[in-house]
Amino acid sequence: MAPSRLNRPIRGLAIAATLPLVALPAQQTGSAADRIERRLWPAVTLAGTPDSGWSLRERMQHHGVAGLSVAVIRDGTLAWARGYGWRDRDQKLPVLPTTPFQAGSLSKPVAATVALRLVAQGVVTLDDDVNRWLRTWRVAEDSLTRKQPVTLRLLLSHRAGTSVSGFDGYGQGAALPSLVQVLRGEAPANSAPVVVERAPGGRSQYSGGGYVIVQQLLQETTGQTFESIAQRELFAPLGLTRTTYATPADAPGDNTRARGYLRDGKQVPGGWKVLTEQAPASLWSTPSEYAQIVMALQRAAKHETNAILPASLATAMMTLEGAPEDQTGLGVGLKGNPPFRFSHSGWNDGFRSLMIGYLDRGDGIVLMTNADHGDVLLMEVARAAAREYGWEDMKPSIRTSVALSSEDRQAMVGRYRLGENWIIEIAQLEGRLVAGPSGRQLLPLLSESRTEHFFEFADDVGLTTKRQGTDVTGIIWRQGTRRVEGTRIR
Repeated sequence: MAPSRLNRPIRGLAIAATLPLVALPAQQTGSAADRIERRLWPAVTLAGTPDSGWSLRERMQHHGVAGLSVAVIRDGTLAWARGYGWRDRDQKLPVLPTTPFQAGSLSKPVAATVALRLVAQGVVTLDDDVNRWLRTWRVAEDSLTRKQPVTLRLLLSHRAGTSVSGFDGYGQGAALPSLVQVLRGEAPANSAPVVVERAPGGRSQYSGGGYVIVQQLLQETTGQTFESIAQRELFAPLGLTRTTYATPADAPGDNTRARGYLRDGKQVPGGWKVLTEQAPASLWSTPSEYAQIVMALQRAAKHETNAILPASLATAMMTLEGAPEDQTGLGVGLKGNPPFRFSHSGWNDGFRSLMIGYLDRGDGIVLMTNADHGDVLLMEVARAAAREYGWEDMKPSIRTSVALSSEDRQAMVGRYRLGENWIIEIAQLEGRLVAGPSGRQLLPLLSESRTEHFFEFADDVGLTTKRQGTDVTGIIWRQGTRRVEGTRIR
């Protein structure tokens, strides 16, 4: 079959000429892994194109991804792990299954697990006001928090109404803020203050700032650094030696870690950013070691003896919080009601990652890349694995695309504000529509009609255009069951 029209080179990207593959010694010729590598799969298949025909190496080159590491869980064990491409493209150092990557927001499920370990020990509780323990910095008591105070449960499920969705990190050698300076938004912190901006207990609002409060809470109650708490409570018990919340300095002699690569193909200065905000974003790990955490949570959810969490807290972690359409548990996203799958993605400058674990079987996958363009590739690999192993919930949907007139396409081009820091941009590239959050990679946008539009990378993400005659005045962004209206600003 001819390649998809998406198999076009991306301009301005430095792409490695060859992409090495390194497998675990005992998994050199795993047939399932080989089939997955040969048949990557989009979320949406266009009618008449039943097979993508994409290989992993083709898609890495297409997306401009320097390196990728994959670990697959089957029946409660690590089935196979492989590394692809370069951990350091400049020095031509290959990705190994043992190569640590910066995992971004995959930090949050781990932080939630650590917090629940301390709940099990009676150090903190899930449903008391966190100001009961906070001293150096406290949540403001005002009209929003008097009726429903901020609790650990609400923080872990993004329902505390707290601000600051994510953090940019700091360059190598830059002055680093203390955690309290981050919470207060004081220099040298480069983020806004963490405040309660909506009544706690309502709909989910993704907040890395809330996880900074969790980090402060656990440090104050134990008198230890967060990285030390995590090492004691989780990493050491699971035998993890390459997983840490401590962000290393860029040492010339340390060439074992993956270096991150930006959208223009250049390496992140110093290889990676440094983050004071450990609980939400600073984790380093390998897919194989992170898979051990996924399997530990699967065992806990099955209420096995000597699990990492007691049965009651494992159940709480994997129970939907708030509105079912938010699909949120404690530290994880949940699929289904009752949930049968938990997951999370990660994003730091130069790194993208994804974790999926099943509750109704001992299967899952962990993927990490060192490239800003890694988002779509992760899902293509995950869906290839789903096809191989029969994970029906990730089966691609079949859609029909229609061609819009040049006038209709041009009318859509612009920027649309959905929230204070949320702008969707629609543009044209070589006569095709592309769209996505402003500042990130814009992806091909296909059309079912003049008003209904969809992406191939995800079957539950798309947008509806609001028209007045020939003019497009706004959009409705569709993501899962959510609908968010956006007003045209340009």
